[in-house]
Amino acid sequence: MYTQSAHRKDVTLKFQCTHTEKRYLAVCAKKAGQSMSHYLHGMMLQGYTEKRQVVPPEVQAAIGKLMGVAALLHPFSRKRLDGEDFSALERAEAKEVIRQVEALIQHVKNTLP
Repeated sequence: MYTQSAHRKDVTLKFQCTHTEKRYLAVCAKKAGQSMSHYLHGMMLQGYTEKRQVVPPEVQAAIGKLMGVAALLHPFSRKRLDGEDFSALERAEAKEVIRQVEALIQHVKNTLP
C-alpha cells in the first residue's frame, strides 16, 4: 500500500489548540483505540461536525437584559471619566439602573440553579 507514491503520507499539517482541547482529543482517540494522529486523520476525512451548545432561554434573556443595562450605564461612565458631576435627573436615572440590576440579579438567583 505505501510502496506507491500516491499512498505515502509525506505532508505534515499543524494546527493549534488549547491544552484542554488536546487532552480531550487524546481521550477520544484512546476511546476509539487509535493514536491521536490516526484519530485526527480519520476525523478530518469524515468531516467532523461540532455539536452546537444550547443556551437555555433564561440565560439568553438575562444576557439581553445585561446588555441593555450596559447600554444604560455607558453615558454615566463617560461623564464620570470626563470628571463631570451628575445632575439630579442623572442621579435618578442612575438609581433606576441600579434598581434594574438588583432586580436582574435576584431574578437570576431565583430561576437558575
